[in-house]
Amino acid sequence: IRDDLVTGVQTCALPILPVYARDCNSGVMVRLVYHPDEQYNHRYTEEWIKAVSTWVSDDKLVYMMIHCPNNLYCPGQALDFHRNLQQQINLPDLASWPLRQGQLF
Repeated sequence: IRDDLVTGVQTCALPILPVYARDCNSGVMVRLVYHPDEQYNHRYTEEWIKAVSTWVSDDKLVYMMIHCPNNLYCPGQALDFHRNLQQQINLPDLASWPLRQGQLF
């Protein structure tokens, strides 16, 4: 979806490749790139909520990274994703944002 300047500039150089949703060993790494306009993300969120909830239920360790062309939106998008995931599986709430740098590592 390239309907705004920021998204268009960020995505124009990216190749269109298939998405592989596979787990490896005991962990999964997900890099989810959202559109800054939430109306475009709902379909993808539903798909990834299903996959992540299955992995967590199967005792997989999931590393989740949420990006978008303007990362200003990412903390809110990550919180929304987590809240949606909590409706599927039992997860604790996230710590308040912003986290201190030492808490990230």
